[in-house]
Amino acid sequence: MERRYIVVAGACLTQFTVIGMLFSFGLLFKTFEAEFGWSRMVLSTCSALAFLAMGILAIVAGRLSDRYGPKWVLGISGALFGFGFGLISLVNEPWHLFVIFGVFIGLGMSTHDVVTLSTIARWFEGRRGLWADCASAGGCTFDRNPWLAPCSGLAGCACVCFVGHRCLGDENP
Repeated sequence: MERRYIVVAGACLTQFTVIGMLFSFGLLFKTFEAEFGWSRMVLSTCSALAFLAMGILAIVAGRLSDRYGPKWVLGISGALFGFGFGLISLVNEPWHLFVIFGVFIGLGMSTHDVVTLSTIARWFEGRRGLWADCASAGGCTFDRNPWLAPCSGLAGCACVCFVGHRCLGDENP
């Protein structure tokens, strides 16, 4: 199998994991409401902060990917993304969630699209849109099958780190 198809599979797995872990946060809403008495508005603000950070940091992530290569950028951001989800278990105050989602999870989300899709664009001269869509389909899986969300977890984070180091190598085709 050509390496460029492995890159697409790795990008798809990355999309699947990052989007899946993000959407699985909704499964914790009832637990946080019952345990801490926090409103859904507070909990939803966390996701909004992650998306805001993603939008701002995506520009930086693209530059870092061009400079250091997708292998390192996606590997490091994937590890921080998973670390952020691990920190959720230590949360006691709403501001803890805001920091976790605004920094760690927002950073991880900023790289999952920019790095994977720009890497695919470098590997394919023709039909780039088709292969980018194939990679993006990994994230769409959770839109259609929300019961898959718990499958990502910390094992999913390990997959993101593995994919970043193995499938999305530094070299250009």
